[in-house]
Amino acid sequence: MRAMRVGVGLALVAMATSVAVADEGTLLRYKWTAGAQDAENVAVDMTGKITVTTPQGTQSSNLKNHVTMPTFVRVEEVTADGLAHLKISFGLIAFDTVQPDGTPIHGEFNPADSTLVVTVNGQREVQQIPPGTFDLLAKGFTQVMDDRGQIKQFGGDDVIKQMFGGSDPTNTAMNIGQLISGMEPILPEKAVKPGDTWESPVPLEKLLHIKVPGKPVVLKYKYVGDEDLAGVPCRHLSATVEATDLSLSVPPVIAGGLRTDVTGYGLSSAIDYYLSVEDTHVVVVKSKAVEHGIIHVQGKQKDPNGEDVDMDQTVTLEDFKVASESKRM
Repeated sequence: MRAMRVGVGLALVAMATSVAVADEGTLLRYKWTAGAQDAENVAVDMTGKITVTTPQGTQSSNLKNHVTMPTFVRVEEVTADGLAHLKISFGLIAFDTVQPDGTPIHGEFNPADSTLVVTVNGQREVQQIPPGTFDLLAKGFTQVMDDRGQIKQFGGDDVIKQMFGGSDPTNTAMNIGQLISGMEPILPEKAVKPGDTWESPVPLEKLLHIKVPGKPVVLKYKYVGDEDLAGVPCRHLSATVEATDLSLSVPPVIAGGLRTDVTGYGLSSAIDYYLSVEDTHVVVVKSKAVEHGIIHVQGKQKDPNGEDVDMDQTVTLEDFKVASESKRM
């Protein structure tokens, strides 16, 4: 079920506004209106080699997953200081993957009733997912954002538990990478002209609620210019991010009773954002990322029958590629 737990970073969509400043460029700002709603469809392709090591042995396989996920954002409240309280929820999530023996699998998860429909070799099976397994997708989550797109609050411990509490440690790297590269653009403090650049550190410690040692991860932005995208005039922003040898530990109290250690994690990502000139909503976000690293998960976890099972698993990612495209619906 690796494909079920796509990074929530790809699901964050917002609305923005830009103000022209005479001879000084364009001042980009997100404009929030209480009660406003927006929707986008997120498509993700994941490929790469993974090696799984357990006490029983080691097995390598080539991963190939495709996921589509409708995402909805509602502005619940706008405070007097301009902070927007956003509610993010999801529609029917579909995924396609291939087993190591080449057998294709198609699945659909309905967050509304927590049902999973899996089709293998033409055989369709309906499964009822145990309560709490995919609460992040079933219930959605909240975040608080300012008018430059800076996240002031990201869900809570329940969200973090869903990100790191699964049985498949591959999700940990996926979620970290997509949380970084799938974020909405952080808008510059001052007005910008085409060609101007700015930087913004990624607040991993605030987002993940854990200590992240080492150098901060920085997103480097550029205002590329104005161009048409499928007939829609857009402001084109680009961004790159590099993370090298990132290590972090997620304690069992957060990771559903499992200790999760990430070592040697690396990420290289390029992102393009297209904001509508007319209403300045996000029209399309495209990103490509390459990741690598080692994730070790150890501890006790509940199986579908509620019984405790011991888990000791190490996943090594090699040339793990994630390409995504988010389109406004």
